[in-house]
Amino acid sequence: MTESLAGQNLKPTPLERAVRSHRLFVPLLAVLLPFVLSACSDYYLHTGLQPNPPPLGQDEDDPDDYDEPATLPGDPDDPGDPPDEIDPLEEEQPEEPEEPEELPDCEDTIMAEWQWWGSLPFGYEEHPYDGMGRAFYEPDYQMIDYSTVGMPDQGHTPPGYDRVYRATFDLWGEPPALFLSMQSDDGMWFFVNGVEVGQWGGGWQEEGCVNDDANCEESITIDPIDISDLLVEGSNVVAARVTNAIDNTYFDVYTECVD
Repeated sequence: MTESLAGQNLKPTPLERAVRSHRLFVPLLAVLLPFVLSACSDYYLHTGLQPNPPPLGQDEDDPDDYDEPATLPGDPDDPGDPPDEIDPLEEEQPEEPEEPEELPDCEDTIMAEWQWWGSLPFGYEEHPYDGMGRAFYEPDYQMIDYSTVGMPDQGHTPPGYDRVYRATFDLWGEPPALFLSMQSDDGMWFFVNGVEVGQWGGGWQEEGCVNDDANCEESITIDPIDISDLLVEGSNVVAARVTNAIDNTYFDVYTECVD
């Protein structure tokens, strides 16, 4: 009976097939595994990849050294920088209006002493003109045969003659409030930068003084004259004509600066 069973051709069971496959696979795996590991090592060596990279933020050499991963702009997990605290004292304040620039003292705007020039005495009624037809009171009038005079000018014009006076001075900055006080024996005509300021006292070769009654039968008193509106920055010209009807002759001008 035993012999008859042994001689029969029986199929292996699934368990027997698995055991037989395992017996064949293990030796084969032992032969192939070194080649597989060597191939993987060469792959990571050439690509620079790591088979097991450390977690984001963790130092490869020191696993305990861990930094928080950086967040990208717009990341919903990024809380962003805390808002700056606003100091109420540092809030933008309205700008204060600038104070107007303070003008210099009146005397400081006049750059030099006035230098007066006087013409030769002349005995005709018409105003003197230069060769270009410009009157003596015009700023660009050309003086010929004029000489420097000091103020007051007294006793240099014979009776029956007139004399013309001119002075030039410079102003820097805004013109100041400048007043002129004047005296004459006899009548006087006065101009600033070509503009007639006034005529006082007697007419041509008529007796009549201005602010001086010592030797005049008739005299007129005038207050200091404000010439501020006639002044300009830079060069300014004042001019006067004084007539002498009889005997004495006198002319004087002095400034009064008002800040």
